[in-house]
Amino acid sequence: MKTRHWKGIQAWAMVAAILLSACSQDELAEQGMALSDGEYPLQIGGVSITAEASEQPWTRVAESTSGQSSVWQADDEFQVKFNDYDEIGTYLIADDGTTVEAVTPIFWKNTTQSGAITAWYTSPAASADGTIDLSDQTDGLAYVLQAKTTATFGSTTTLPFIHQLAKVRVVLSGTQAAQVQSVEVHGNTSCTNNQGTVTGSGTQDWLKMKHTTYDDGTECWEANVVPGNITLTDFIRISGQTATINDGFPTTLEAAKMYTINLTLNTK
Repeated sequence: MKTRHWKGIQAWAMVAAILLSACSQDELAEQGMALSDGEYPLQIGGVSITAEASEQPWTRVAESTSGQSSVWQADDEFQVKFNDYDEIGTYLIADDGTTVEAVTPIFWKNTTQSGAITAWYTSPAASADGTIDLSDQTDGLAYVLQAKTTATFGSTTTLPFIHQLAKVRVVLSGTQAAQVQSVEVHGNTSCTNNQGTVTGSGTQDWLKMKHTTYDDGTECWEANVVPGNITLTDFIRISGQTATINDGFPTTLEAAKMYTINLTLNTK
């Protein structure tokens, strides 16, 4: 009798296990159950980069050939965490440039957690203390992006990234424009990244800008800088000489916006 009774319990346990494994994520969410560690990873269906309103929004991780669009590159890595937990996951952009693959995923802890998440991307990679060098961007622009959203258990989520730095673009014209060897912008030589939140750091000095030409023929110099107040008489330097910026140019730069400075260089 004892043996039969044990087998009966074992049989019921097996049925219960089968029923539990058959539960969908939606059913688990309705039941408000705690989840086993490593069982239910956060599902990220894609990423976007959102421009805030401005006359000339800029939104790109890598420069597109037009200079006016957003481009994720394959193997770009970003970090993600649930706001209520310490674990940080790493994800990357797949070869097609749109889908996301988990390198080190994060997992749902229970079906009733808030789902509030923060994601961030930096280039170049931040140092151990979160510092990102902005001083020399001649070979590539510096980027900090952040996404905040709320995921839903059992569903995929899209991360809406927004740039946390401001872009400065200098367009030169005139008889002497082709002779220019360097253009610099004045600002913080570095910034500190705290899960995508930017704070200016380092000293205030001249930052080397990247020289580029877009497919519409626009030739310009660019750099990404820490948002904040600027001084128009001490903001742009061309071949070592400070340039004059016309009155009316914004004296406060905002994140996720591009500011174009057009300067004419002629022989006096």
